[in-house]
Amino acid sequence: MRLRVAVLVGIFSSFAIGETLGELLQKVQNNDSLAAQRFYEERALTQKKSVQSAYYPKLEATATAYKKANAVAFEPREVKSAELTASLTLFDGFKREERLGAADKEANAQKYKSEFVRQTLSMEVIETYYAYFDALARLEALDFKLQEVESHIKKLTVLVTNDLATKDSLEAMNAAQKESLYEKESAKLYKEEAKLRLELLTGAQTGELVWSPLSRSEEPRL
Repeated sequence: MRLRVAVLVGIFSSFAIGETLGELLQKVQNNDSLAAQRFYEERALTQKKSVQSAYYPKLEATATAYKKANAVAFEPREVKSAELTASLTLFDGFKREERLGAADKEANAQKYKSEFVRQTLSMEVIETYYAYFDALARLEALDFKLQEVESHIKKLTVLVTNDLATKDSLEAMNAAQKESLYEKESAKLYKEEAKLRLELLTGAQTGELVWSPLSRSEEPRL
């Protein structure tokens, strides 16, 4: 346990610059799924405004002007007129309320859905971010373990050569080394997968990551 804590401290203190968890959460706005949902939200809001504007008072202005070719003496040769009319729908059998209510519900539903998608993506970013550093800690621990195993193999090789230890002990240590190397490759793969997953979630290329605890204001709320 002490080794793991020491490894974590060493890893996290070694980063001078890089992307923090808060910065990754800001990048969630670039996610394609969220962008598509934002489009549906904006479309629903536009439709709501369109329904509302259909029931606004309407003003219409018309103007005419023409000349009479064969006007008599007491008639004006040029005629000009203007007209301004106003209209307002006072009652349409509750269709207005039904349309406005449906448009309002759809707009609110799309708004809540956009927020849900954003928060869900944020939670996935947080989970993947910590998985990345967990894999990084495993790599550091495995490197330390491999150094210890290699040192023991060298000692056992000398002992076996001088008939001071059995070959079984040396073979067991070689098997432990192979197992640790396999675990190291798995941890590397897991770390790279986590980074690629972050790029997919944020819709942007992810640079070097830096360890940073999530502040309360940055926590996504579901």
